[in-house]
Amino acid sequence: MGRSSREKADLKRENVVAGASRLFRELGVDRGGIAEIMSTAGLTHGAFYSHFGSKEELAAEASAYAFSNATAGWNALLDATGVEVSSVREGVLAKYLSASHRDNPAIGCPGAALAADSARDTPDGLLRKAYIAGLKGMAGAVERMMPVSLAAKMRRKRALQTIATMLGAITLARAVKGDPLADEILEAVREALIR
Repeated sequence: MGRSSREKADLKRENVVAGASRLFRELGVDRGGIAEIMSTAGLTHGAFYSHFGSKEELAAEASAYAFSNATAGWNALLDATGVEVSSVREGVLAKYLSASHRDNPAIGCPGAALAADSARDTPDGLLRKAYIAGLKGMAGAVERMMPVSLAAKMRRKRALQTIATMLGAITLARAVKGDPLADEILEAVREALIR
């Protein structure tokens, strides 16, 4: 028995959101075109409005999707039996502050890739709301990576300091990619945060 038409429509929508998530992280929301997104999902440009009311709606969903996947991955590592929190933190930092992450924004952190788009959105914009919710989720996961010996308020502060430093480092390293400074930035921040 085949899938119901509702299941097929949901799968198509999810494929569009996943494709948009990658494209928006790579090119930015303004440069990521609807025609290209729909084509990547195997759909026509005209089919867009049967799934979304606007590009802004898609951008918000794509942002939420990317943050959800990233945060779920970190939480899964933290929830694994027998894993030390410090090992998870070091592994996440090493992977995040790597040349591979710098060079692949399409599959990387939405926090760094979509920050400028969120900043340009209106205060009550859909993308900004999704970005804020995603960043809060990310902060919650990073907070779980902080030493339990710290008071709760200090764990939260350290998590926010860590996120700001991570996102800043990867953003700057991408901005100067191709120059040795890019690797220097990643190495310096990786050493400082893992210490």
